[in-house]
Amino acid sequence: MKICHTTTSRQMNPVLQKSKVLELVGPRGSGKTTFLLDCFSEKPHFYFSFAGLDERMARHLLGDSLTRELDCAMPETWDDIFSALNQLAMTTKIFIFDHLDSLASSRTFCSALQGYIDDPNRRRILLMLVHTDTVPLNLLSLRNRRIELPYCTIADIKKACPRRTGQEILEMYTLSGGVLKIVNSFAEGEPIAESVRRMLTEDSPFLTFAEKVLSAHFRRPESYAMLLHAIATGHDSVSELGKFSGYPYNKCDKYLKALMAAGLVEAVKQRAESGAEKTSYQIRNSYFRIWFRYVYPNRTMIATGGFDDYFLSVALPEIRRADVELEYTGACFRALKHRVDEQVPASLRSAVTYNLFTVKRANFSDTFDFAGKAKNTAVFVKIFHDDSSAVGRAQLDALERAVNLVHPYVDSKIYLFSKRRFSDALIKEATFGVVKLFTIDRLRF
Repeated sequence: MKICHTTTSRQMNPVLQKSKVLELVGPRGSGKTTFLLDCFSEKPHFYFSFAGLDERMARHLLGDSLTRELDCAMPETWDDIFSALNQLAMTTKIFIFDHLDSLASSRTFCSALQGYIDDPNRRRILLMLVHTDTVPLNLLSLRNRRIELPYCTIADIKKACPRRTGQEILEMYTLSGGVLKIVNSFAEGEPIAESVRRMLTEDSPFLTFAEKVLSAHFRRPESYAMLLHAIATGHDSVSELGKFSGYPYNKCDKYLKALMAAGLVEAVKQRAESGAEKTSYQIRNSYFRIWFRYVYPNRTMIATGGFDDYFLSVALPEIRRADVELEYTGACFRALKHRVDEQVPASLRSAVTYNLFTVKRANFSDTFDFAGKAKNTAVFVKIFHDDSSAVGRAQLDALERAVNLVHPYVDSKIYLFSKRRFSDALIKEATFGVVKLFTIDRLRF
């Protein structure tokens, strides 16, 4: 199975015609290198990766590569190297500098690169600068297009695996977090549990990727791993993290800021029933949340044996029950942020978040994932979690009855989400404009 970043491919086409310099950014594991090398596989290009290199070694290895390409003397300085690049540009018009994170803070390198970019006499090329989204090239003054390559979405996975059920797609997305190498570890047509069993070997991307990311961001990753494990197991405030880890509160706060800067953790404002607002800390990506909850504390079991049986019999059922549905709900509301009708008042559009609302009258009740009114418009959101049958006429009748108890049906905007296709009755109802239908292949955010 291979995921294709089709949206970014469409973005790239006009950009390649206009830009001399292009930044491609995204989180680690989003497939930036694979995407670019696929893009230019049939065009002459020069590729160099700065991954894991300090400035001295990067200068030496890049200079050595250019020496072999041009059969020239070894360049000694960055200015010499960019002069050699300009010479190579006589025959090669595409240059890819990958993993620039390593040199993003080097003033010497960035100054020489900036001079090369700004030189009006240099040969025209397309220069691709590739780095993660958490390490900006602040030392450069770039007048270029910036293309973002995020992790795979639910819709991406569905497009690559059209025969999978909606539930299977959601399980793949939750377990992988959209990380390309992990998504591609699922074999086409194979039951999810069988793919997971294969993925539980010691050198698999599923077991090793989180450690690689942590080591790339921090000199002492074990300190941060402890906090991530604490957050993954439900300790979401500074005080709880301090008690769990034994770290002083000020140290927890410092580590949390670093984890947020690395894109691993986010601070979420929550309002208690009393009205007081509190900040909770959550792991942003489902893969990392699962890894630090189930893999991190069981590394001894992985080394000695038995982890695959534990994961399949204990962890996977818990993930299916809680994490998959949590990710599904989150994806539905992320999609809504982009799809709520413009006629809905702005105050109501911004208020659309997960908040259960139950309508009750006599022996009848129905629950929405959100319900709200502003001016003469009401918005209702309902997410159907059962994938065993299509959402059909019976659900539509109950829905219409529940809405009318709150607000006139014809003056409402109703957004429905399902893991599988809707019935013909609902598809016909959607043509009148009151109801909007979303299936798995529309969850692109």
